[in-house]
Amino acid sequence: MSTVSLARPPRIQASVSPRRGAQFLRLAYAAYAATMRELRLLRDMRLLAEYDDHMLRDIGITRTDIEGVIRRGRDRAVFMNWPPLK
Repeated sequence: MSTVSLARPPRIQASVSPRRGAQFLRLAYAAYAATMRELRLLRDMRLLAEYDDHMLRDIGITRTDIEGVIRRGRDRAVFMNWPPLK
């Protein structure tokens, strides 16, 4: 008479745990978001660089302030140059 084993077959372990998969997805999304932000900042800097000095003065910045204004905002860029030169 033959016997039938009722034990479960061994489970095959996944090569990547779900936690590592989620970590990878978070890292990939963060890299994507940082890349998209940098591309947007570069686009905006190019746009402001096309303005002439009179237009830039009208909006309250100079040509040398463009990168700081785009990256940190106008208020912080102005604050970093405080006190104003006379």
